Amino acid sequence: MQQSLRYLEEDGNRFIVEDQLGKAFSYKSSRLVLNLFVNGLHFVLWFVVLWLLLALPVAARAGLRGCVLARADARVAFRSCSIAPAI
Repeated sequence: MQQSLRYLEEDGNRFIVEDQLGKAFSYKSSRLVLNLFVNGLHFVLWFVVLWLLLALPVAARAGLRGCVLARADARVAFRSCSIAPAI
């Protein structure tokens, strides 16, 4: 497999690829650093969100926080809940 030729600018950072004549490309290290930072931040955010979702029990993820209905009787089920229904 042959690599296509690259025509470099003499005193600059632009180049033209043989297959795409007329389209100049440039390399900027600041853009690379910014893209790496944004990708790293995106990875960290997804890691934290998924870690929190998978670490919490199902009742806490649903916002119930211990008010899981274990029995059919509503009075017994809502005793441990801070907001009791008016029965």
